[in-house]
Amino acid sequence: YNGLVESKKGRPTKEPRMKKSTNPLPLTESEREELIRLRTENEYIKAENEVIKKRIALRQGKWVAQLKAKKQQSSKNSEKKDIN
Repeated sequence: YNGLVESKKGRPTKEPRMKKSTNPLPLTESEREELIRLRTENEYIKAENEVIKKRIALRQGKWVAQLKAKKQQSSKNSEKKDIN
């Protein structure tokens, strides 16, 4: 008799679990410099992406406003034609 045994139920995972590294090796100077450069570049790209998203939203807002204005003008023009 084994008592309560901890075991996973269900299907086994397709990929084996990776062992966690308990003490990673310290970074070399070049790796540290590259990490700093990549983090800076990543921050810049994220900021650039936010600017692009805001420009797209602004452009869509202007487009919607123009479309509404055209609709209002066309509805006013059609009302004038119906009166005559």
